[in-house]
Amino acid sequence: MLISYQIKEHNAIIGEICLWQYEGCEYPHIEFEIKKDYQNQGFMKKHLPIFLKQINNKVIVAVVNPSNLISIKLLTNNSFIELGIIGAYKNFIYINKNNEF
Repeated sequence: MLISYQIKEHNAIIGEICLWQYEGCEYPHIEFEIKKDYQNQGFMKKHLPIFLKQINNKVIVAVVNPSNLISIKLLTNNSFIELGIIGAYKNFIYINKNNEF
């Protein structure tokens, strides 16, 4: 894991956003999760932009199940670009505009 960002509510961890560098992959992959009792309440919508502003990686990849429409909307609303379906998953890329190429 490269970076871990914990999402807290009333001092309890309710979710997490992580960057993983998988072997054989040029760019890190983002993964995020909110505990079931806190889903669909806007926590990830609030925290993903904060996380993205804090990272230094120039490019990030996201891989999502095509049926996970909420995550797809979250990614596209945060400047991830859909690359299409590869295998069984939709693939997205994020280009960090906070960094110079």
